[in-house]
Parts: sequence; C-alpha cells; structure tokens
Amino acid sequence: MADNDLYMVYHGLLLPKIVHSEESLKYLENFQVKDDDVFAVTYPKSGTTWMQEILPPLLNGGDLTSVETIPNWDRAPWLEETRAALVLDKLPSPRAIVSHMHYHLMPPSFFKSKAKVIYVTRNPKDVIVSSFHFHQMASFLEDPGTFEEFTDKFLSGKGTTWMQEILPPLLNGGDLTSVETVPNWDRAPWLEETRAPLVLDKLPSPRAIVSHMQYQLMPSSFFKSKAKVIYVTRNPKDVIVSSFHFHQMASFLEDPGTFEEFTDKFLSGKVLFGKWTDHVKSWRKPELGDRIMYITYEEMVQDLHDALSRILKFLGRELSAEALDRVVDHCTFKNMKTNKMSNYSLVPQDIMDNMKSPFLRKGVAGDWKNHFSPELDAKFTAVIQEEMKGSNIRFPWE
Repeated sequence: MADNDLYMVYHGLLLPKIVHSEESLKYLENFQVKDDDVFAVTYPKSGTTWMQEILPPLLNGGDLTSVETIPNWDRAPWLEETRAALVLDKLPSPRAIVSHMHYHLMPPSFFKSKAKVIYVTRNPKDVIVSSFHFHQMASFLEDPGTFEEFTDKFLSGKGTTWMQEILPPLLNGGDLTSVETVPNWDRAPWLEETRAPLVLDKLPSPRAIVSHMQYQLMPSSFFKSKAKVIYVTRNPKDVIVSSFHFHQMASFLEDPGTFEEFTDKFLSGKVLFGKWTDHVKSWRKPELGDRIMYITYEEMVQDLHDALSRILKFLGRELSAEALDRVVDHCTFKNMKTNKMSNYSLVPQDIMDNMKSPFLRKGVAGDWKNHFSPELDAKFTAVIQEEMKGSNIRFPWE
C-alpha cells in the first residue's frame, strides 16, 4: 500500500488516515479549551496510553470506574483524532486530553486558556524501538523496513496510553470506574483524531485529552485558555523500538521494514508526527509558565507513586493515601496489560494484530539495548545530540 493511501500531511507532519481526517483536524483548530482541561502531550510511543490510564482517576478522586469500563481513547481522548468530536465536548470537567501535536499546532484557544500540560519525555532510543515494533504490528502504518532504515527516518524527521490511564482517576477523586468500563480512547480522547468530534464535546469537565501534536498546531482556543499540559518524554531509542513493533502489528501503518530501515526513517523525520527532536523542543515555551509539567516515561517506570503524587500536586488536587495507592496499583503496566479497556484488544485483529506484537508490549526502559548495534547506537546518539544542541534540555537517560 502506498504511503499516500495510509497517511495525510498536516503542516508537514505525517498522520495516519485511519484516525485523522480533514474534519478532525479542523475540529482541532477550532476546539474550545477549558481552563480546567489537562493535556498529556507526548511524542508517539512515549507513554500516552499510560497517561490515559493515570489522569482520569487522579481527576476523579481516585475513582477507578472509568478506567475499568471505558476504553482509554474515550476517557482521555486524543485531541487531534477523529473520535475527539464524539467524546471531548461530552466529557465533564476537568477533562484529561492527550496529544502528540507540536506546541505551535495547538488550537488558538489553548494559548488563551489556563489549561495545564503534562509533557512526558522518553529516551529517544527507547522511543524508536517502541515505534519500530508498533509499525510492524499496525496494518495502518507503513512497513518500517529494517531497524537501521527506520532509525534513519526517525533521525531525519514515547507513553501516551499510560497517561490516558493515569489522568481520568486523578481528575475524578480516584474513581476507577471509567478506566475499567470505558476504552481509553474515549475516556481521554485524542484531540487530533477522527473520534474527537464524536467524543470530546460530550465529556464532562475536567476533561483529559491526549495529543501527539506539536505546540504550534494546537487549536487557537488552547492559547487563550488556562488548560494544563503534562508533557511526557521518553528515551527516543525506546520510542523507535516501540514504534517499530507497533508498525508490525497495525494494518493501517506501512510495513516498517528492517529495524535499521525504520531507524533511518525515524532520524530523517519520515515517520508519524515528524522528528522527535522537533516535537520535544516545540513544547519548551516560556509562555506556558506553570501551565505545563514535564515528566519522563523513565521517571514513571522508576517510581510510579512519586510520579502520580507530583501530577496531583501540579493539578492542585488531593487523594487520600488509600485512593492514591489504588490508582497507582491500577496504573501499573502489569495491570494495564490485562485491562481490555486499555490494552487495545477491543480493536479488531485485522486492524491491530496483537498476535504479531501486543500493543502493550513490555513497558520498560532500556529495551533499545536489545535492538541497537554499537554502530547504530553511535549514529543515532550523534544525530540526536546534534539536533538538541543549544536547547539546554537534560534527560535522565543521558
């Protein structure tokens, strides 16, 4: 399948057509950000799903109902995906929202709001490993080629699911109902994907929303709001490994090819949502001030209890010790992997083949070491260091 059959281009970024459309991106641009919205922003394969699990119970008083009954794409929707319009406007405040968008692509209302942002970063070596495997399993993504080829794409160009799990219970007093009964794509919808118009406007406040968009592509209302952002970063080496496996299991992505081929794509930015370095740097904006929290996938792996405590403090919310412990236990990778509302097992096998590679694969830091040759590691590190030069951003994996 040709790339133009799988992807569309939005402000220079490749987006998979299966969850993005002209309508969903128009919805993104016009989306009205609320001051109590909480955004979890990541580069792909850096912890988005994790944040979709974490935020709903944190925002709901520790209630785990949503994470046990609602798919993560609806309880913390993607801002930029097609389901956003179906879910986001119906979510009660405070909403948890996830995104992969760059800062400059956020909606105009974001820049006028007081919404908060949690930006999760992951070691780019782990990012590329995760992305490589994702490309192998996702039929809607192109074949990543060899790992070396995918690395080249990556360099020329983290845990979103985790945040979809985390944010709803944090925003709802620790209530786990939604994370147990609502798919993660509806409890923290993607802002930029096709479901956004179906979901986002129906979510009660505070809404948890996820996005892969760069800052400059956020909707205009974002810049006028007080909505908060949690930006999750992950080691890009683990990102590419995760993405590689995802491409292998997702039918809507191109075949990733070998890991080396996929790495070449990753480094050249010929992968979904562009270069990892551009994404990370786009969200380092002084004007965001205390609206944004930066956290890494690696910090969450090392001490999830501390990470959730810090997120609660950032959101200005409190949970009882018992409720927080319950949310932390629910949001462990082991428990998310068995939660059908979070592990994407509800998606038909012809779209995402978990037999090729499970969507929630390992949930560890450092798996890139099992994929990178010394030569590829040196090449990857040199490109990332050169492109991050002068940014003054430091990561725990360095």
